[in-house]
Amino acid sequence: YFNQSAPSEVYVRQMNELLNQTIDNFTRTSGGLNDLLPFQPGQKQRPMIDSKTLSFNATHHNGVSELDVHSLFAFLQAKDTANFLRQRLGHRFPFVLSRANSFGFGRYGTHWTGDSSSTWQWMRLSIPGILSFNLFGVPFAGADICGFAFNATEELCARWFQLGSMYPFSRDHNDYDTISQEPYAMGPTLLQAAKVNLRLRYSLLKHFFTTFVKQNGTGTFARPLFYEFPKDDVAGKAPVVDTQYMIGKELLVAPVLNEGANHVDVYLPAGTWYDFNTQSKPWILKSGTTIHVPNIPTDPVPLFLRGGSLVAVQDSGATRSADLDNIFELKVGLEARSSGNFFATGSILGINDYSDDQQVETRCLQANCVIDIYVTKNVVRKQIRIQFQVPARDLKLRVSRITLLDTTIPALRESYLLDKKGKLGLISARIGSISQSSSQIIFSESLEITRKTMLTIEY
Repeated sequence: YFNQSAPSEVYVRQMNELLNQTIDNFTRTSGGLNDLLPFQPGQKQRPMIDSKTLSFNATHHNGVSELDVHSLFAFLQAKDTANFLRQRLGHRFPFVLSRANSFGFGRYGTHWTGDSSSTWQWMRLSIPGILSFNLFGVPFAGADICGFAFNATEELCARWFQLGSMYPFSRDHNDYDTISQEPYAMGPTLLQAAKVNLRLRYSLLKHFFTTFVKQNGTGTFARPLFYEFPKDDVAGKAPVVDTQYMIGKELLVAPVLNEGANHVDVYLPAGTWYDFNTQSKPWILKSGTTIHVPNIPTDPVPLFLRGGSLVAVQDSGATRSADLDNIFELKVGLEARSSGNFFATGSILGINDYSDDQQVETRCLQANCVIDIYVTKNVVRKQIRIQFQVPARDLKLRVSRITLLDTTIPALRESYLLDKKGKLGLISARIGSISQSSSQIIFSESLEITRKTMLTIEY
């Protein structure tokens, strides 16, 4: 059923099980599902779980029970589809999107959580759903933004765009008989919410991509808080475990999930945290604390940078991933390591075109294309050092500005570059305290990093 010349690398598999919408089941023999299972999934008034599909007590060739292999149908379908696209059509990283799946599916495909309803409850449920699939080994998962069934309200849709912008798989999708819910279709609130939050997503898109590539297809992208804070009892219990999550190790997402709300109560585990959107004074916490964060539907989703981390972001004006260049702003959230010493670390891929599958495979998966970045601050010396570790000569990174989310740094005075050969001299830059809440280095021309380099800043 594939065309040998099919140009697309994207295939969606929806009704990927043996299905018949008109017959109750294909071949139910004597007995029933209750004879096979210790419990009956779902409510009693709902159809049996094998309704309108092959009966679970059917027998395959060689005596194999349908009960034992039913969930493998979608898995094997995704596996064969991905292998065909790779081997016959030459697609190195085919995008196979599937609704049904089972354990091991994440090796071959991505997942959306099915036909959710356009309600606040379903939006809330999407978070534990996506986190669960990350734990199941399917990290690239997402729910239909604004919901699939029934009609969404503009407020719900705006809040869902906030949350959905931070899904691993982000898509607005609805049923044929519901009202339109494209960003332009409902009103100015939804349009503004979609613009603001999709721009935020695109500014972070290469950070997201780096998180996936560094893990080489394994591990988690969206993580429950208890993954990063296993000794924090609050992080592993409701409501926090169902309403907040981490993206990698660096970012904490805390969306507004209640109708009519103009704020969200955010639980921050012990440590240093920075408001990623407002860059206000950081929270330095000895123990977990709940904070009150104002937020209206047209704001960016509440997002927090963990102390000790830095994230490379880009100009959010791009509307396609292909438009993203390799020029970054580094947002740095310092955390105390010892008295008078602070640190932050992060990384970004050193390749320019993330959509070049061959480059990603040869430079990133078969080799190391990750540029690691280390930031230290010494209060006594009044000095900040930013070190770039470039693992190969053909990698490069361009930095347009460095934003230090630190209110304790006065106006920056001088900076110079060092490489393996020693001091290179003052760099061409405009340096100063831009606001009371952050200090920035803005380069008149983006600084190109092609080798191991240290940027030293005095203040």
